[in-house]
Amino acid sequence: MDSSSNKALRRKRTMRYFIEAASDILNNEGIDSLTTRNVAAKAGYNSATIYNYFGNFERLIAFAAIKGLKEYAFDLQKQTNDEMSPVEKFLKIWACYFKHSLKSPVIFSILFQQYGNNPLVFLREYYGIFPEELQDLPKDIHETFFESDFDLRNRLLLNKCVEQGMFTRDDVDSIVDMSQFIFEGVLSEAKKQSEKYNNAKFIKYLKRVLISFNCDLEQELDKIEI
Repeated sequence: MDSSSNKALRRKRTMRYFIEAASDILNNEGIDSLTTRNVAAKAGYNSATIYNYFGNFERLIAFAAIKGLKEYAFDLQKQTNDEMSPVEKFLKIWACYFKHSLKSPVIFSILFQQYGNNPLVFLREYYGIFPEELQDLPKDIHETFFESDFDLRNRLLLNKCVEQGMFTRDDVDSIVDMSQFIFEGVLSEAKKQSEKYNNAKFIKYLKRVLISFNCDLEQELDKIEI
């Protein structure tokens, strides 16, 4: 192995130390404790090293949040497969997203809501550092998983439905918007009344939206269990 390869391996290993340290602090102590001083101390380096490897601290926060997707990514692998219809995949992915948003609100808030510079743009780089965390996603799910624009992720899935004549292109715009509105509303209520508002209710509402655009889907959607 030449010197450049050794250098790249050392760089990747050091970045892993920092990301794992930041992720541990984020999960166990909260985002207020996620400081350069705390992360550097936990990783066993000085604070300046963070900037040598990540350029800025916000980039490291993004990687720490993405590490929180590990369980979400594994869950997607279990819940989806290439034999599913596109509408079933759409529902299963939303159900998985709702479940983990409720379970890890801080991480999902950083990733999809509060972060100005979308941390999802670092997904490919992150999984280059931690390739073992992303195994066997179905091909089309893999494509949407790496799409950093969340609305476009949904459109990519729904475009498969359009190709099969389930919806029109115009329908997709409305479904994407309505799905997001329902998600935000039910998730907000679930945090206050989990016994009344949950994943099952969210998917029930989402199915109603899909049926409103194509009533012929009702029987197929009734058979889909989340």
